[in-house]
Amino acid sequence: MKKKFFIKNLITFIIPIIIPVIVLGTLSITLLTIYNSKSISNNTINSLEKTKQSADIIFQESDGILLNFTHSIKIATATKNILNTDSYSLYDIQSLGLIKNLLYSTTTAKQYIHSIYVYMSQPDKSNPRVLTTTVDLVVLNQMVDTDWYDTYRTELVDKSLYSESRPMMSYAFETEPVQVLTIYRKLNTTYAPNENGVVVLNLNQDYVDHLLTNQSAYKEQKVLILNGSREVISKSDNVTDEDIQYFENNEINDDAQEEVKINGEDYLLYHAKSANKNWTYVTLSPKSLAYKWSYPLYVIVILVILISFFIALILTYLITKRNYNHLLNIVDMLEYAGSKKKLPPIKDANNEYEFITQNIIKTFLEQQYLKSELATRKYKLKAMELLALQSQMNPHFLFNTLETIKWKTIQLTGSSNQASKMLEHLSDILSYTLEYTDDMTTLDEEIKYTKDYLSIMRIRYPDKFFVTWDYDETYKDLPIIKLLLQPLIENSIYHGIKEKEGISEIKIKIKVRQDCIVVHLYDNGLGMTEEKLAHIRHMMRNKHPLQSKHVGLINTCKRIQLAYNDQATIYIYSELGEGTLISMKLPVQKKI
Repeated sequence: MKKKFFIKNLITFIIPIIIPVIVLGTLSITLLTIYNSKSISNNTINSLEKTKQSADIIFQESDGILLNFTHSIKIATATKNILNTDSYSLYDIQSLGLIKNLLYSTTTAKQYIHSIYVYMSQPDKSNPRVLTTTVDLVVLNQMVDTDWYDTYRTELVDKSLYSESRPMMSYAFETEPVQVLTIYRKLNTTYAPNENGVVVLNLNQDYVDHLLTNQSAYKEQKVLILNGSREVISKSDNVTDEDIQYFENNEINDDAQEEVKINGEDYLLYHAKSANKNWTYVTLSPKSLAYKWSYPLYVIVILVILISFFIALILTYLITKRNYNHLLNIVDMLEYAGSKKKLPPIKDANNEYEFITQNIIKTFLEQQYLKSELATRKYKLKAMELLALQSQMNPHFLFNTLETIKWKTIQLTGSSNQASKMLEHLSDILSYTLEYTDDMTTLDEEIKYTKDYLSIMRIRYPDKFFVTWDYDETYKDLPIIKLLLQPLIENSIYHGIKEKEGISEIKIKIKVRQDCIVVHLYDNGLGMTEEKLAHIRHMMRNKHPLQSKHVGLINTCKRIQLAYNDQATIYIYSELGEGTLISMKLPVQKKI
């Protein structure tokens, strides 16, 4: 009781204290999360714009180199002559020096440029030559790095621009390749548009990746650059293989912002196109960032809730202790009144508790004796009714069983095997019925002695019926009223199966559902007419076993209702020519 009062008072104090804290805390966290989401979105857009600007500068560098070879007739002509002739004039040597200075100054001034290749079509040469910033003028088949040429032949057939990330080795003595970001610019001069070539700009991959990492607004943010084939050509340091695989397998929507799920985590994806539309800049911001920054506020709200709960706990304890002492005074007086002892003096008089105590005691003294007497009489009456019904059933059962044994003994005068079995089963049943005065037994015992009775009846009526059991051994120790099944089976045999031709079936199904034992007893015997069924149901409602041929069924109905205080139900269903079903629902009681 003290625990119940404590919990009730605790709830009374907690609701007005903690509910406002939870509401205000939740509102604050929600507003902060919305603000953080907007801030992340704005910072991500700014970071994306900076990345775009930085990368576009690199594109402009390749455009500048390309313009020197496409719009300058002098440089383009000199380059073509140098690559196509084997002997050089003084003018060619001077032009070569000028072109080399142009390329070397570019690579020296821009630390992110690893090397530059210039190639023009040379239809008269089986081994064309390439102008490079690594080994000057070199024959193609003598270059260590020739992968770029294969890419040029395959990817720039119908394109003017292509980019890729690839490993590269410039010299034969190098042991480890260098990762570079290569930009291919198709070379068509203004004076000879049908003559093809390519300017290859190799960028230091680490420099570009580091540039993207520094452009990230947050350390959790990921930045990538995709080429026109959706291949990742540059990425920040925190980009994983799963991220790269996602972009290789999925297209980006036209919307500048979308939500995506990568490797089980939700991201906000922002993207923008480069100035020449060949590159796509992408940023991935985890949605969890908005909640991460709200975490300190979560902690504060939880601490406030805990402190409020602690204060409510102390107040509840003090108030509960005071009220409980008042209630103990009332309980003590009730106990004294029940034991007919002298009542103790009332404590804390002249208040509402004194008035309640006096009225409770007065009512208690007036009703206690009457209730006790009424309960005793009800108990004796119930016991007498149960005993009378039990005594009424036993002679009826013994008569039918002995009659069966008598007829079977006449048939087996030459042998006593079957008769001995019947007597053995009968002895067990009589012991089960008469030796124990308690009207309750276990489900396992009831089934066992029911099977003994069925063994006797199968000897009496061979090839007349068979029995199907359906029950769970788990519930074998549940208490149940004694002799529950036998009278009902006896009723099925004598009134439904005995006079029917052929073999019949008796099916007994016992289940436990929602704290109730559900018993279904079905036979496919003769069944009964609607008038007879209505008569039996009337007998069951009015409990008149002496006025019916179905003594076992009516007595069982009466015993069930007496044993379970009307908490149990029993119904009978039957159809002529189809059979009869008896359904019972009994409350599960404490185990014996």
